[in-house]
Amino acid sequence: MSRGFTLADTVRFLALLILTAAGALLAFVLLGQDPRGSSAVTDGEAGARAARPPELPAHAVAAWENNRISTGGLDLLRAGGASLYRLNMVTSWVDWDGDGRTTRHYDRIVREAAIRDVTLLPVLMRLRTIQNPEPPRTPAEYAQWRARVGFFASRYGAEGEFWREHPELPYRPIRVWEVWNEPNYRPFWGGRRPDPVEYRRVLATGRAALRAADPQARIVAAGLAWRHDGGRYLSSVLRGGGACLLDAAAIHPYANSVSQSVGYLERARAILDRHGAGEAQLWPTEVGWRVARPGRFAVPTEAEQARRLGRFATAAESRRERLRLGPLVAFALRDKIDPATDRFDGWGLLRLDGTPRPAWSAWSAAARASAPVALPSRATCPGDPA
Repeated sequence: MSRGFTLADTVRFLALLILTAAGALLAFVLLGQDPRGSSAVTDGEAGARAARPPELPAHAVAAWENNRISTGGLDLLRAGGASLYRLNMVTSWVDWDGDGRTTRHYDRIVREAAIRDVTLLPVLMRLRTIQNPEPPRTPAEYAQWRARVGFFASRYGAEGEFWREHPELPYRPIRVWEVWNEPNYRPFWGGRRPDPVEYRRVLATGRAALRAADPQARIVAAGLAWRHDGGRYLSSVLRGGGACLLDAAAIHPYANSVSQSVGYLERARAILDRHGAGEAQLWPTEVGWRVARPGRFAVPTEAEQARRLGRFATAAESRRERLRLGPLVAFALRDKIDPATDRFDGWGLLRLDGTPRPAWSAWSAAARASAPVALPSRATCPGDPA
């Protein structure tokens, strides 16, 4: 027999709703879940997650000059296990408007990488034109460099504004930053004679800006073109207190043979240890062989390219603990056209049309067989903020 709701019935019903909601909220709290969904991030949550440094993929792939990677390319990296992508993040007119807050060139790739759980390793550089990396020289240029590097960390790093703007995304802040590329090679130093003392100042200024925005940021010193007197250059950077400026040192061990490449890693580790950077990781942030006619770093067939990359990965993995190696980064993801010859350059793990070479299968197999790598230890310098 039915009857109408009395005032007492209404009160009891409301009390039941309140108790149910309270119970659900308590369950979320006890289980460490967020009733808004797992990807929502508050300021406090971002800080808590930043305090638990994640591991890094053991294998990676580098961009070739630009950051044009499709969502399909990111899917490929993730599925293949080489899910760290090294890209350029430049502080120049190319990516900067007068208001100092242009992000259109980077928001997309940060968003798409987060969705796919692909880790990004930005290479911070300053370009005067698209073809000319040039370090800061004047006080005004150093101030600009510091401000723009800090902006990137405050936007995309731990607790960055990008993550507050997009609570719907998985929280995947950029935690590791590489400061410059091949500063010991004239084309990447404004065409001038490379100067390790000058680079040390660029590194120190960039590090200060990154740590001011994200105190837990990890700093990778620029990948050195090892064949261009990389050992002497690295020693000069480390002398005079430079060892505390980096959490990892990067080199590019290009060589005609796998054994030469591995030998460069051995020498770089010895230099780091000798100059007080024994705790710093060593990151090969570019290594590879190109399918091309005879020449430097060239191999005659795609099968040989795959064989050498596979042998390098095996040799490096067997030395990972002793050499304190970070992620191994293959160069490059995809071929590009060489404007001087109008021919593809042959570096890519993917051909110009985007189809995988055998090298991709070799690199992916090595990636899937390797355990993740720990985040580098955070180095401190005298005078660092507590």
